[in-house]
Amino acid sequence: MLFAWPVSAPARSKRPKAAVAALSQRSQADGLIVLLTDFGVSDPYVGVMKGAIASVNPDLRVIDLTHEIAPHDICCAAFFLAQSGPHFPQGTTFIVVVDPGAGSDRRGLIVRTQHATLAGPDNGVLIQGAGDAAEIHSLTETRWHGSCRSHTFPGRDVFAPVGAHAAGGTPPGQFGSLVRDPVHLPESAASRVICIDRFGNAVTNVRPDAISAEATVRCGEFEAQRVSLTYATANPGDALALVNSYGLVELAVNQGNAAESLRISVGDRVYPEDVY
Repeated sequence: MLFAWPVSAPARSKRPKAAVAALSQRSQADGLIVLLTDFGVSDPYVGVMKGAIASVNPDLRVIDLTHEIAPHDICCAAFFLAQSGPHFPQGTTFIVVVDPGAGSDRRGLIVRTQHATLAGPDNGVLIQGAGDAAEIHSLTETRWHGSCRSHTFPGRDVFAPVGAHAAGGTPPGQFGSLVRDPVHLPESAASRVICIDRFGNAVTNVRPDAISAEATVRCGEFEAQRVSLTYATANPGDALALVNSYGLVELAVNQGNAAESLRISVGDRVYPEDVY
């Protein structure tokens, strides 16, 4: 992942001494948190996480990447994290809560790369999204956790306060022991749909350099005779395959909803004729 950045958050008197010391040693790449969850926006969960962050340091800036990941879809969360990360400044802290294992004995992690810090559950999302993880620690030091301790909301109780302390300069090693065996998402060589956006466009893991521009692309009821560059190459209501802004092949219907009209779902196999 490629990032790059400035800005600094001042130390606050109520921070643990270790955090204040670490803050003075860091460059000005502090103070920005990005949230990625499957919480949606109709419930108060996201707002409460922001409250937990502000309770640690109200001077931190918080950006919502998205809270509309399909519930428990860790593969889509990892994809959005990996694709979005390069567009944020160096030193950004990402808090990722797509956590089917909440309440179980799965670990929480803090992951430091050359460019960013990530906090969240040990379910493969952080490792896949980070790309170049350099330092990984557990979150066993409870002094960095929030004052509430539930079994069902680690986003509020653990990941938000830990992320806030990390964004303020606390080194990863302060949060817990070194982790050498993080969970990885399983690799799949199959061409398939990896996520569907709100327009019903189906993003695949097929890279355009793996097939010719004249390839026929099929997925269930979907079929396109070539890979296009823009939606406008098809008439309204017609299906097309195109290279999207992620640099991947996407299945779409111009001014329509491909997932609904052509019954496309996450995980469906995609068959470009060049790679049968």
